This record gives sequence, C-alpha cells and structure tokens, in this order.
Amino acid sequence: MLLPKEAIDKVIATEVFKTNNLIARLKGLREYPIEVNLKVPSANAILKDINIFQEFVRQWREFKHQELVERIDVNFKLSLPGNNLPSKFVIHNFNELLMILKRSDAQVITTVIERCEKLAHVMYVEGPNPFYDLYKDLTETALSNDDFDKLLVLLPQLKKGMGKDLYLRALPVEHIDTKYIETHDKLIYDILYKSFVIITENSLNEFLGVIEKPLGMVHLRVLDDSLVDRYDYVMLPASQLQIIEPQGEILFVVENVQSGFALPKIKNASVVFGCGNNLAWADNEWIANKKQVIYWGDLDSWGFKMLQDFRLNSKVKVDSMLMDLKTIQTTGNEKKMVHEKESFEFESFVGLSEKEIEALKYLQSLENNRFEQEKLDSDLIYKAIEYILK
Repeated sequence: MLLPKEAIDKVIATEVFKTNNLIARLKGLREYPIEVNLKVPSANAILKDINIFQEFVRQWREFKHQELVERIDVNFKLSLPGNNLPSKFVIHNFNELLMILKRSDAQVITTVIERCEKLAHVMYVEGPNPFYDLYKDLTETALSNDDFDKLLVLLPQLKKGMGKDLYLRALPVEHIDTKYIETHDKLIYDILYKSFVIITENSLNEFLGVIEKPLGMVHLRVLDDSLVDRYDYVMLPASQLQIIEPQGEILFVVENVQSGFALPKIKNASVVFGCGNNLAWADNEWIANKKQVIYWGDLDSWGFKMLQDFRLNSKVKVDSMLMDLKTIQTTGNEKKMVHEKESFEFESFVGLSEKEIEALKYLQSLENNRFEQEKLDSDLIYKAIEYILK
C-alpha cells in the first residue's frame, strides 16, 4: 500500500529529479498518463494489520487532488470494506505534474520554461524545445535573473566574425561588459548552437573570430641585478618561453608563485615560477645553454609528477631542490603536512632519481602526504640554494 506522499515521491524521483526525463517531458517526448500502482492489499494482508489499511484509506480520502486518484471496488470474501478503494495515482498532463510539486520545485521548472520561451523569441527559433537541453544552465541557481536579462540583450548582437583582429574583451557590444561574455562563454556558445547560428565552429571565440587570449601565464624574475636589462620581473604566456631565454647561466623553475617570490638575489640566475602543470615550454632550444637547471616543487605526488615531466620535456640534466626525505623529516615539517585529496598514480618513475623516489614512496605511506613548498622556513630555502649551487 502506497500512501499519497510515497506515490508523489515516486513520480518526482523519476520525472523531475532525473533531469534527462524532465527534459524529454518538457519536449513532449514522454507520454502521459504517468501511473503509479497504489498496491491495493489482499484480504489477508488487511487482516494482518487493519490499522495500516485504515490509514491508507483515510489519507487517500483526504487527499486534496482527488482528480489524480483512480478507484476500484473490491469484493473481499471476509466481509471487509472494499468499496471505492484507491488503486492508481495518475498524472494526466504537465500542469498536474507541477501541481504535486513543492512550490519552490515547481518555480524552478516554470522559470526554465519561461526562459526557454524568451530565448526562442529573441533567437527567432520556432518553439523553446532546443533550449530545454540547457536546463541545468538556465535555472536561477546557475544564472541569476540579472545575468539572464543581459543574455537577452547580448545574443542578438553576436555575429560571425565580428571580433576579427580583436581580443574578446574588446568586442564591440552595447550595454554588456565583455567580462560577462568571458564568464558565460560556454552557455552563450550552446545557445547559439541550439539556435543554428553556430554551425561548424568549435568555440565562441572561433565563431566571433577573436584573437585567443594567451593562456598559461608564468612569472619570470631575474635574480642577478647585474643582468637586468629593463625589468627584473615580468609575467608572460608560458608558450613565449620557447623563444625567450631567461637571463643568466642558472635557471630555477619553481612550481608555485609565492615560492618564486621567496627566492633571494642569486648571481647569474633567473627563476621561472607559477608554472604548475604547464611545462611544455621546457622543450626549447635555449635550455641546453644553461650551466645549471634547478627544479623546486611541492612535496606531494603532483610535485614529483611535474618534476618528472619537466625533465622529460627539457631533455637536460635537472637538479631538484628540497624534494627529498631529509626535507620531509626536518624537525617541524611533518606537523605542517596535510592530506592530498587526489594523488597522481605513477606508471613508472622514469625521470626521477633514487632519492626522489625514496621521498615519494615515503609520502605515499603517510596519511598526511602533502607538504606545500610555501610552508618551508626561509633559512632552509637559503641553505638549500647555497648547497645546490656549490
């Protein structure tokens, strides 16, 4: 026996909370009625617990939407009351589906419907169906009313190739800041694609014809004042390091930004830092000119993975700094360690030295298996630099 709440929850679980089913129903691809069998009990089942049966009858009798209840008469042989028993819970159309939802849940759906209808109007598309595929992106949780209104202003202004020779932030649109476009580029692309405005282009930038913004910015410091030409610090796209050689015969490569700023002045040296995983630039012609290349990363699986990648990309001898068991076990350091949420799984240790592998395996044996390089004391950094440059 299913009570009203149980029957409603069953419908909602299948038809509302499963977004693909909800989208299909909005598009008219799932048929009505939606039926839930209320499992009218047998006489023996009733006799086992008459109170449950009476509660079943009472709740369905008091249910406020009687038009959604189909009833039958049952002839029980044991003189039990079997007249007009609820047998099925039936949703006949979309309005009835909305009717059984909590007001907040119904409002989410009606807001998306209204937004899809407005998009169809502004994009001259016949009907809202194509935009229901973007359901999750069009809820108020994902997109505020203000941002949706901006979308309606922006979309008609976007034309193929309108950003030729411009960066996206310089796109000539009215009443919309271009940061908005950058923030919502995927949704904008999807709407244009669903409207058949975008046909073959693989990105909004490609459709607009804008110049791609440089990605993978890194930091570069010249650590020897005597080598400074104009600037001792710049930021530049990582790809530019394939053609721009940092000053000096010694190159430090540091994983994180703050640690790069922590390096002191060093004669005949520069540091590239804040690279993270962006290490493809190490495959360049100038790196072989360096007298010494030193890599310093976090003491965790990803730090050693990046060290390995840097060595394999650069194809030169690379010394690691502060990436050994001694650093981990230095007094006070283990107390600063945290748990690495998701570790890199090594298939091999090609590119790592025996001491580095020893440190990595020790980390893998710990619960708190991550030591961030920013947490190292300055005196340890200075001593490590002095030692490695001998």
